[in-house]
Amino acid sequence: MAFASGRDRDYEIYVIDADGTHERRLTDNSVYDMYPAWSPDGASIAYESMADSTNLEIHVMRTDGTRDVRLTRDAVEDRFPAWSRDGRLAWTRDGTIVVGGRPGGSPTVVGPGQFPAWRP
Repeated sequence: MAFASGRDRDYEIYVIDADGTHERRLTDNSVYDMYPAWSPDGASIAYESMADSTNLEIHVMRTDGTRDVRLTRDAVEDRFPAWSRDGRLAWTRDGTIVVGGRPGGSPTVVGPGQFPAWRP
């Protein structure tokens, strides 16, 4: 499982086996990293971060913490990522729900709201 913890001065993303073994910290910076979400194929984790920005943005990294890519780049905060079964991401942007494809794609505004969750 993936989780965020503030035990080391700021919030970082960690992964751990369900039995409590093999805990690893994936992010290590001086900013807020929160709300991890596993990709449906189990290969990536999306999360919100202030790394390289003054706003919260959506990042995607491999489950070993490598290949961290900043998915969003805009003047408002992007928060609360959620993966669909087909690998798209939804998130909250300034009080609206947006859906994006892969990094570099243009997101689509779906409507007002927060905390997106996909139907199984």
